[in-house]
Amino acid sequence: MRSCQLLYLVMVVGLLVGGGVLGFMGLSRSGTSAAAGAPGRSGPDVSQTSGLLAESGTAPPVTGSPGSGQVFDTYWIVLGVATVASITIAVGAGWWLKQQATGQWASRADDDAAMARVQQGFLQRAVVRAAAVEGPGLAGAAFAYSTGNGLLLLATAASAVTTAALFPTRGRMDRWIEEVTGAVGLPEPGEEGQGNG
Repeated sequence: MRSCQLLYLVMVVGLLVGGGVLGFMGLSRSGTSAAAGAPGRSGPDVSQTSGLLAESGTAPPVTGSPGSGQVFDTYWIVLGVATVASITIAVGAGWWLKQQATGQWASRADDDAAMARVQQGFLQRAVVRAAAVEGPGLAGAAFAYSTGNGLLLLATAASAVTTAALFPTRGRMDRWIEEVTGAVGLPEPGEEGQGNG
């Protein structure tokens, strides 16, 4: 249980720190690019150059840039699809793992070994859910870095909050055991007798 909880903490911290760093780098790069193209700055006019090339037939016209609304709309659509996919994976995998655990418990030959497998199923579900929820957050951080749009980091923040909300606790494991076996949550192997210390 503690190793799974540590994994959750690492994922939340990784999302927050990684997203913050990538977002800051993207915003800094976007600000630098805007300053370089400001009036009075030296350097080629990209839009003018691309327009001349398009007129001469040597290059297609540029209709969007990393800062255009069209590109941002595309990134938001991708994030929406990734979010739906992650929810589907988390719910579907959780349901499948519960069915597996229920079947193993029903066909058990030894209660202790079967209970250990039921507890392992809970931990497996917790890891799968965390990994699925982390996906849109990482995508949001990468898109924020690519475009310089800090609003895309909302996906990263939402993933971090959701991961924290799904944090595996002993109470949740006991509810999982009760749902799978109909029994009261039992202590993990090696924890017997620790409550009297």
